[in-house]
Amino acid sequence: MKRTGAHLKIAQSASLGGLELPVEGPVLLRGSHVFTQTQMKTIVQISLDFTSIPKALETARLAIRAGVDWLEAGTPLIISEGMNSIRTLRA
Repeated sequence: MKRTGAHLKIAQSASLGGLELPVEGPVLLRGSHVFTQTQMKTIVQISLDFTSIPKALETARLAIRAGVDWLEAGTPLIISEGMNSIRTLRA
């Protein structure tokens, strides 16, 4: 995989500054940094794309119990409930 803008590349081996690095499994190369799969942590995020605060709170509580890392106040929630939705979620 390669993303031109961020210069990301997944490789089976890594060479950094002419030095061959022994790795187990794929590595992620970004500029001069090398990350193995054991160094990368998966982040789980959900968007609360509801139009009511009670439904968003119910889903947020369920998501937190399930281990979600990030909660996002979705556009429909912000449009329908305004900044009050964000204040409520942060409380």
